[in-house]
Amino acid sequence: MNSNSVQTQISKIAPWDEGAPVLHSPLRYGARVNNSFYLPVACVGARPLVFSAEGLPRGLNINPGSGIITGKTEKEGEYQVLLNAENIHGKNVRELNIVTGETLALTPPLGWSSWNCFGSNIDAQKIMTAAKAMVSSDMAAHGYTYVNIDDWPGPAEWNFTTGPATIGLVPEKYRKNRVKALKKAADFASGLGLPAIVTHLGFIPENPGDPAFAGTLDAVTELALYLKARNMEFWFETGQETPIALLRFIRAAGMANTGVNLDPTNLIMYGKGNPVDALDILGEYVKCVHVKDGLYPADPMQLGREVRIGSGQVDFPALILKLKEKKYAGPFIIEREISGETQRKDIQCALKYLEELL
Repeated sequence: MNSNSVQTQISKIAPWDEGAPVLHSPLRYGARVNNSFYLPVACVGARPLVFSAEGLPRGLNINPGSGIITGKTEKEGEYQVLLNAENIHGKNVRELNIVTGETLALTPPLGWSSWNCFGSNIDAQKIMTAAKAMVSSDMAAHGYTYVNIDDWPGPAEWNFTTGPATIGLVPEKYRKNRVKALKKAADFASGLGLPAIVTHLGFIPENPGDPAFAGTLDAVTELALYLKARNMEFWFETGQETPIALLRFIRAAGMANTGVNLDPTNLIMYGKGNPVDALDILGEYVKCVHVKDGLYPADPMQLGREVRIGSGQVDFPALILKLKEKKYAGPFIIEREISGETQRKDIQCALKYLEELL
């Protein structure tokens, strides 16, 4: 060892599932009035834990075993809630300020996306391993709640030429296996206490008389009923279809547990519509919003290009304003579909940009 070397002593970190409880839930959480509320209370400590909450607004309840707060708030306001977790080693209390009103995304969502790790090279084992790791490690106990599965069995070509025959549930050739895979994902997500699963439906035909429209509708209805039995929802990510085609499809399905995962940049890159105008069509169904930026196609045979947020053609100031007008209460998920140091810097830039708008 030379004189310039530095020694570092690493202290052992206590296991997250031992000892007395310590709550790690956010200090502030926002929600819209009369919208579904879902907040798992994050807590480390030996299991089993017993949870309780004092001062919850009318319409909300906490499951004493899982610690998940659900329901619907009935009026605007700020509520000081005292969370409590107990086990055989002791108890811990923590204040939570629940805000119901117009402010969006008071607590950034924490989770994991398969696309950023595996791209299209995923399978059930990889997803289950990642989700179980989130629960078995200290991540879920510290507030991580989202598992985003971004692909299906069979090929998926993200373009205008082979995309219509490979993406989502529209292609009949892959539909049956993808329905099975989504049901398996639903069972797994239900066991973790997750509220919904999300997928691209694909290039939904504009003509509701097209056989592909009816076949996809049957598959979606089957899945929505399957999820309803598990108290879960089924959300559709925008991109390959026009907003009016997606609205037509949702209305045809007629299932109350369906919704939209609005990706404004997908609408731009596929040339399917202006995302701000899309909110006038789909606003009541939007459950989640992706935050990335992109350009309209310059070549009609090629998708538009994703770019750093603020340098593309998504009008985020107008989009956020309209989301507020529509009483949007869901999360904002930042995406940047590149890798390396530039990705990290662009995500930091997007976070700052979004915070200024919110």
